[in-house]
Amino acid sequence: METKTKRIEKLEDYEGFVEKFQHKKTTDDCYTPPIIYDSVLAWVKEEIGVPSHLEIVRPFYPGGDYETVDYTGKVVIDNPPFSILSKIIKFYKERNIPFFLFAPRMTCLSGVIASMQNLTAVFIAGESGTIIYENGACVPTAFVTNMAGDLKIWVSETLSEKINMVNKSSEKSLPKYIYPDEVFKAADSGLCAELKIDRADTLPVNALDCQRPHKKAIFGKGFLLTAKAAKAAKAAKAAKAAKAAKAGNIICWELSQREKDMIAARESANDGKVV
Repeated sequence: METKTKRIEKLEDYEGFVEKFQHKKTTDDCYTPPIIYDSVLAWVKEEIGVPSHLEIVRPFYPGGDYETVDYTGKVVIDNPPFSILSKIIKFYKERNIPFFLFAPRMTCLSGVIASMQNLTAVFIAGESGTIIYENGACVPTAFVTNMAGDLKIWVSETLSEKINMVNKSSEKSLPKYIYPDEVFKAADSGLCAELKIDRADTLPVNALDCQRPHKKAIFGKGFLLTAKAAKAAKAAKAAKAAKAAKAGNIICWELSQREKDMIAARESANDGKVV
């Protein structure tokens, strides 16, 4: 009789077999989010200008053939397949078709494209110059155009502002979890200076009770600590933070013993008040 484990192994083997024949995504699969395209289009209209008599067309879509399009009275502003970008640019240049095309940032100043006349490479100002595409890929992106006159290179801060604004709105806002001092996780080890905790002061834990209704758990699991161990862990984290601050030329002002005594006296006085 076939066991459940064997059935799972067969299923996984089959899925792996099928995966070998599935289409692997490349930069040609990086479809442009509408909000990104609209931002780029707005920049082109503002900074370069699109004559009112020209119709803006997007010939690059799944199954489309850009070579069969009637480009009379049209301007191309689109994201073409990067793998045949040189061929596409040559096609448009030979026919005097105005275009503004997405391009790979790292190679748009090299090879055939770099040697083409009357072609401008437009860069998003900033170190990364990335765009987040529909499939979630973050691709260093630039643009090439024959609509920017004598410019060979154009690094644009205004384009960067538009793209970065959209990228930020596209990023998922992940929650940050803050755990009680009595929980010690593997990740906490990187926040501590020298620390030793006895086995007797720990209890293994996978998830806190308050996490279970939300179907959450402690990543990598962890331990519940006794009050003594929690105090030691907290001190170790403070010591590590102090070392990091010193190394970073950050001055941490600390209370003197006199000031601590003053606070203790105030707390004692407050405890003695009759409400």
